[in-house]
Amino acid sequence: MADVNIYIEGRSDKEFLEAIFEKHFSGQRRPNFIDLEGNYSRLPQKSNRLKEGKPNLIVLDSDVNNEQLVTSILKPLADEEKAAGRVLLYQCFFIERNLEDLVRKICPAEEEGLWTCIDQYATCNSSLRRADLRPVDNKSKVYIYVNAHHVPNDLKLKTFQNQDIWDLDHNALTPLLDFLKANIL
Repeated sequence: MADVNIYIEGRSDKEFLEAIFEKHFSGQRRPNFIDLEGNYSRLPQKSNRLKEGKPNLIVLDSDVNNEQLVTSILKPLADEEKAAGRVLLYQCFFIERNLEDLVRKICPAEEEGLWTCIDQYATCNSSLRRADLRPVDNKSKVYIYVNAHHVPNDLKLKTFQNQDIWDLDHNALTPLLDFLKANIL
């Protein structure tokens, strides 16, 4: 595998991709994960890494028009590199909607009953209309799902590597795996 930088939205994305690499690319050199800390506009601040001449992969959610946002951020950097006689090497992959929707799809089928309960809890919580209660968003639902299982603490740190609660061979991962294979091998 080439020395690759992978820009990700946050810590959960890194944990998820690390599990993907462990499962599907074991024995390969690990990429450098660069955390944008939930803010895509940090790409220019991390541009020194973009300009190292290494392949750069950008893996982000597609839930808030990110494709145009990322393009508008990277175009000036690419133009600057072109003016200096260099090429900015990057490819983008946008997870359909968001990571939380994707990881829900990769749960084993027998977990659907638990997800139904979690959804009902979220609906009940929102129907209370209390200012002192936080809404149960998709990130919270994933947290509830993981913590509903009796998982040893060492595996909770490696949540996505727990094959009892995630299916990292699920067909929903095919577009992401194809993108990674095409750009890192």
